[in-house]
Amino acid sequence: MAVHINQPLGLLIAFLLLGLSLQDFLTQTITPIFAWIVVTILLPLQLLQQPDFIKLAGALLLLAIGFILVKQNLLGSGDIPIILILWLFFPLFWFSWALVIGATIGIVSILIRKRHQLAFVPCLSIGYWVVAVIFN
Repeated sequence: MAVHINQPLGLLIAFLLLGLSLQDFLTQTITPIFAWIVVTILLPLQLLQQPDFIKLAGALLLLAIGFILVKQNLLGSGDIPIILILWLFFPLFWFSWALVIGATIGIVSILIRKRHQLAFVPCLSIGYWVVAVIFN
């Protein structure tokens, strides 16, 4: 988290991910309202700083895919805003790495624990922190 001390928004995201990761790890659920609040802050900021409609279209696509995966019980509904936060906060290359790292940790965790249910927010958070440290 020390990487983001000069970035208030990055620090907010780091603390949000820390709290939601702990909650997801302990209860297999999160309180997504906090993550959705951050998404509603990030989206206008992203569009005001760099009007990137590819970023907006990607967010809408991720939202649609996320809801399909939730409907099929392949993804928890709390994971969607976390993925959107990573998408909106990071450049595409960094987002891709954060998602790959998080997914890899998730797959390894499922294989080791031999359980099909996974607290995915901690995995995504680790991906976020690794990418933030490596690329910052």
